[in-house]
Parts: sequence; structure tokens; C-alpha cells
Amino acid sequence: MNIKELIISINAIEDQLELTNFRVNGIDMWPRIRYIILYKNSSTLDISNIKKKYIQRIYKRIFTYLFGVIRYLRAYFSNYKKNDRIDQKRDVLFISSSNTRRMKYKNNWYDTLCDPLIDEIEKKRLSYLVLERSTDLTFKYPRYRKSKYIQLEVVKIFIKSLIKLKSIKLDERFMLEFNKMENLLEDKGFIDFKTLLSDVKNDASYIISLSEYFSKYLKYIKPKETYIVSWYGYLGMAICYACNKYNIPIYDIQHGVQGKYHFAYSAWNNIPSCGYNTHPSNYLNWSKEDSDNINQWLEKSNLPKSAKVKGNLIQEKFLDDTEISLYYDNRYNEKYNIYKYNKKILITLQREKSCPEYILELLKKSSNNVLWLIRFHPLTDLKTKKRIKKQIKKLNRDNYEIDFATEAPIYCLLRNIDLHITQESSVVIEAANFNVKSIITSENAKLHYASYLKDNKIYHADSYNTINAIINNILGYGNKKIA
Repeated sequence: MNIKELIISINAIEDQLELTNFRVNGIDMWPRIRYIILYKNSSTLDISNIKKKYIQRIYKRIFTYLFGVIRYLRAYFSNYKKNDRIDQKRDVLFISSSNTRRMKYKNNWYDTLCDPLIDEIEKKRLSYLVLERSTDLTFKYPRYRKSKYIQLEVVKIFIKSLIKLKSIKLDERFMLEFNKMENLLEDKGFIDFKTLLSDVKNDASYIISLSEYFSKYLKYIKPKETYIVSWYGYLGMAICYACNKYNIPIYDIQHGVQGKYHFAYSAWNNIPSCGYNTHPSNYLNWSKEDSDNINQWLEKSNLPKSAKVKGNLIQEKFLDDTEISLYYDNRYNEKYNIYKYNKKILITLQREKSCPEYILELLKKSSNNVLWLIRFHPLTDLKTKKRIKKQIKKLNRDNYEIDFATEAPIYCLLRNIDLHITQESSVVIEAANFNVKSIITSENAKLHYASYLKDNKIYHADSYNTINAIINNILGYGNKKIA
């Protein structure tokens, strides 16, 4: 099933279930159950980790943590002055991630999602605290602002949740509803749900333990509001539950494409009258289209329309000539002016385990008219980066660059490139705002970016020949070979 078919099918199932029955110790688990079902049945997303048996995931985490502790200690002590402490009340709480520090500005790593909001908060002279996590214990420092690393505490909580697993009881109502759901999933053609019950029990234990941890913080610092990037992971659902419990507004900050077919932000059906206590109470969106999409299903369920257009604040700093945009323009020119190419094309990778064949073919057959800027996904691990770099190096071409294209702010690149190619990255949206056309290669991307296709801001291609023809057409080279 494609993403549209998955959403339609899960909505039909939601209509036939009493979703309040999926509560464990008072915590709404349907949002997590739905997430697992949809992601395990997605044909284009990297679901290798979520498909692993729970014990395999535990072993992988333990291995990551053993080596990660060294990185944690190095980051903690090397950047000691930027370690914040929980020693007083704060007006605003941020739950951030090291992987959103995507901009090294004047030698300090700037969080492109949280720091623009903190810029505004500081002007209002409000106090704030940033709790920073990093799933793989990889940190970017020196930091632009203070934060408190919490990942080691999160590791302890994960271990604690395993110990407490036996205390997690699924009541009769839960089991009856779950059995009914399994039959509906089978009827609709869903797969990979045989281990779902054990997954839900494990996840419930972890989310409950995390929510207890955050509740202690909330009682002490008493924030007036909380902001989080990506609500639909374990930690996100836990902080949502804790904030909702204490009536503290919690805002989800948009971090990428949403639209009609995002599993976490679109088409929730048959929502309980009081909503889900593992959902955020508010959403900050880049565009009216995204906020309208969320408000539509909220309104359908008689819930307050709590999605608001905030805009993409970091992007706005690059749309005009500002101190920060000109700073990066200079860095871009220093890096790329040595290359004597007519055009520059950006390729943004997803979380592929190897380099897509069409990219290898583009680079292999490319003429010397184009410099290819290849950008890794922020969550791509070091092992995968090395593998892909090795694949590209074997082509014996010199008209490409990877490291600066990955490190530089995406908006710096979009100010200076001629074309963008991706499977389905949300950079498509940002590129359009800089009047840069994109070529998308996945079928799901056609659903995500339907309005952009309609307005000829992007093009779809599924083969090397088609991509090459579109490149030549967009860049105005006629029949001249570019790639």
C-alpha cells in the first residue's frame, strides 16, 4: 500500500474501534500503536530498526551507549560553560535534539528549530531551559546557547523500564479491543503486526517511566509553556503526557514535510472527545496549508483548532541579505568558487543504506558542466556515510562535494544552487521558497507534494534518462548533455 492507501485504511479501522480502551496506566497508547502499524507497512521508509525484535534493539542500544558515554563525557567537559543546570524556575522549557544543531555559526552549533524561537523569547526577557537529547550519544559542540544534556538519564530510564516491564498490566478492555484491531488489520491487508502486543507493552513501560522523569522537572521549574521537536517518539509522547497532566501548553515545532499523508500529522479519525493525552496541545506550522490540515481533523473531532502558522523562522533569516545569510554566502563562495562549473545541483539523500543507483549513474555519466553537491540526511550514521562516500569515490569523478554540502545550512545552499534532486526530502518545500525547482523520484513524494507538482515547482522522474532530460530542460541546455 502507498501512504494514501495506508491512511485511508487506518482511518477505516479507527472508525470501528473504541480508542480510549488503548490506555495503559492512564496513558493513551493508540498514537504509538498507530505509528508502529503505519511505519511497519510503509514501503519506502527505512523501517529496518522498528522491524527488529525488541531484544535486538536492546542489544544495539547497549552497544551504542557503551561507546557513546565517551562522546558524552567529551562533549560535557569540553563545552562545560554551556552546561545548564536545573536550579530555578523557568518561563519556557524546550526539549531539543543534538541533530537539530544543523548550523555552525561563528564556530558555535545553532539549533535551527529551537534557537530562532529562543531569539524571540530573549527579546521578551523570559527565562528558558533547554533539555538536549541525542539518541546515539553524538553531540555537536561548542553550543550556541546553554543546554542540559539528558541522554544518560534517558538511558537509565530505559533500563529502569525493562526492570518494571512485569508491572505493566494490559486490562481486559485493552485486550478485547486489541484482538478486534488485529482482525481488522488482517482484513485490510496489513502485515508485520504479530509482535505488536509485546512491542506496545515494552513501549508503554518506557513512555510511563519517561513521563515520571519529566513530571519531576515540570514540578520544579514550573514552565508556562513547553516546546518540542517531533512529538511522536517515545520521549515526545512522554513529555506531552506530563505537560497535559499539569495543564502546561506544549507546542510541537514543525521540522519537515507534513501535508495530508504524514503518519503523525494527518487524518486522525474517531479521536476521543478529550483528545489524546500523548498528543501535543498546540502545533506551530510553516504554512497555512499545514495548519489547515491539522485543524481539519481536530475540528472534525470537536477539538480546539490549535495549529497556528508560525513560519519557518530560520528560513526567513536567509530569504533576505541578513548578517547570518551573508556570513554563510562568504563561506559558500570560499568553498565553491575554486570550482569552475557553470551550474550547481544539490542532491539531498534520505536515510538510504547505500547510494541510490540513479545518483551513481548521474555522477558517472556527468559532463564537466555541473558540480554535484551531495547532502546526507541529518540522521544518517557515520557507518552509512563512509559506505556511500566509498561508492561515489569508486566512480573516479571529481565534480562533486559532500562534506560542506552536508555541514552548511540548507538555506545557504538554496540561495546559491540551480536545481535540487531528492527522493522525497522536505527540502522540496524550502527549495520552492527560494525559487529553486526540485526533481522528486519516489511515488509517495507525488502525494506529499501534489500542489507543488500542479504548480510546476517540482517534477517527478523515476529513471536516469527522465532525470537527465528534466535537468537539461530546467537549466536551459536544450539537447546538450548535462548529466
